Order: sequence, then structure tokens, then C-alpha cells
Amino acid sequence: MCYAASCNPLCGRCKPRRIVETVCPQCGAPCSMTREEYLVCFGLPHRKGSLERKVAERSGVGEPRCESCGRDLTEVFRRAVDPAPCHLQQVVCGFPCGRRDEPPRDGAPPCRTMVPLGRLAEGGDGGAAAAVRVEGREGGVLPL
Repeated sequence: MCYAASCNPLCGRCKPRRIVETVCPQCGAPCSMTREEYLVCFGLPHRKGSLERKVAERSGVGEPRCESCGRDLTEVFRRAVDPAPCHLQQVVCGFPCGRRDEPPRDGAPPCRTMVPLGRLAEGGDGGAAAAVRVEGREGGVLPL
């Protein structure tokens, strides 16, 4: 567990990680982008904040490229964050945190950082089904 003053931006346990890191497949150089840049770059639905306005003011987000060799890293970054079912909010989150496995609670406040891609499918017994329907993704179904 980290403390508020020393939160690790790569952790992602109590809230979504602030920095997405990957490695260039061509030259092996480490590459990173912020969560806001990632959400804007891939057009994911989310609550817009002051950091995103700053990204837009700095000329927006272009195509992610390796700073060393210039290779296009769009697909590498796309695979760096996998959507996952969030049982707490009953949605498929496009940028999940470690709280996604908590059971749903009555009266729980809505998540301020969720990136909803779809709703969890309900089974006949009231529980979550074995698959999740995701709008706009290849295949459309994520296994749980």
C-alpha cells in the first residue's frame, strides 16, 4: 500500500496508474505516456479533467512514436492496457485499477476514473455471466 504523498504512478492498485509504459519492439527503448494522453489518443470515453485540458493546450496528442528510433507505437500502447470487467461498478473498464475485483455495494459512489466500454452481462441467477459485452471492440466479447 502506498501513501498519498508517495503514490507510485505505475502501480494501479487503488486507482488507475498515471503512466503507461511500454518498450519499443524495434530498438528496445522504454516509452511512456500519461493516462490522459492514452485516453485522448485512443478516443476512450471518460470524465475529462484539468490534466486533459493541459494536454489539449500543448497541441494535443499525436501518434505515439518511439523517441529513439521514431517507430509508430500505436498498437504497442493499445495492447499495454487491457480492458477488464469492473465488478464494483458493473461495467467493462477500458483503463482498470486494482479495485475492479471488489464486490458491488449498495450506495457505493460512482467511480470518478472509470472508462466505461460496456455493461457487465447479467445471468439468469442475478450474477455476472461468463462473458462481457463490449461495444466497439474486435470480437465484442471479453471472457471473465
